[in-house]
Amino acid sequence: MTIYKTILKGPEEVAVGTMAFRFEKPEGFTYKAGQWADFTLLSPPETDAEGNTRGFSLASAL
Repeated sequence: MTIYKTILKGPEEVAVGTMAFRFEKPEGFTYKAGQWADFTLLSPPETDAEGNTRGFSLASAL
């Protein structure tokens, strides 16, 4: 498993209760349809009972 570091470019509410998060594409990362990833915040100012990690489905228009 390869670990990449990326930067959040911004969140966007795409429907009521549904958010899209846009990230910079990490160098060396190749997108493949159907991918998902766990994203972990490093040193977040706060966290909850689920911790700093969330799973996301990946999508690309390119």
